[in-house]
Amino acid sequence: LGSEHRDTLSSMSQLALIWNDEGRYPEAEKLNREALEMARRVLGPEDSVTRIITQHLAIDLAYEGKYPDAEKTFRELLEMDRRRLGPDHPDVLADMGNLAATLQQEQKLAEAEKLYLDVNQTKRRVLGPEHPDTLITMGNLALVLSSEKRYADSEKMFRETLEIKRRRLGPEHRSTLVTMGNLADVLTAEGQYAEAEQLVRQTL
Repeated sequence: LGSEHRDTLSSMSQLALIWNDEGRYPEAEKLNREALEMARRVLGPEDSVTRIITQHLAIDLAYEGKYPDAEKTFRELLEMDRRRLGPDHPDVLADMGNLAATLQQEQKLAEAEKLYLDVNQTKRRVLGPEHPDTLITMGNLALVLSSEKRYADSEKMFRETLEIKRRRLGPEHRSTLVTMGNLADVLTAEGQYAEAEQLVRQTL
């Protein structure tokens, strides 16, 4: 096929993803950068293979803790996908979520909150308020609100998420237990120790 064939470039990025899973982040980043340089030159910046490699590179950078570089790459990807796919496409929502998570790591909480709010509103409208992807975004938004010390707003969001998860997933599902723990942390910060303790005991 040749070193610059689209299937070869795709395989390079898949190998980099495996290395990423193995914790070989610098090697994964180097391989993805090589693949991305060739993909942009041979296939064009908006080809589907180029897009996937760009996404993989951004994820590598985030795992390495190179958040400014990851942010820049996620922004480029989001701009491209919005232009190609429209604001409600799942890939665009995923880009926004990944960018928000990166901003959260950088303590750029106001922009992260805005992105999560936008994603949450769109997912509620397109997927429904009880869809698993919507619940993930609700949980992420609640965490940002907690980091901003907006505990009342965070508590409200966690309670809504927990009620849905208990009903849809069951009280002992791992995702339900994680939300219970997060809610307990917020209640502790608010001084609501009795309910926080009760929730923690239920997660044991």
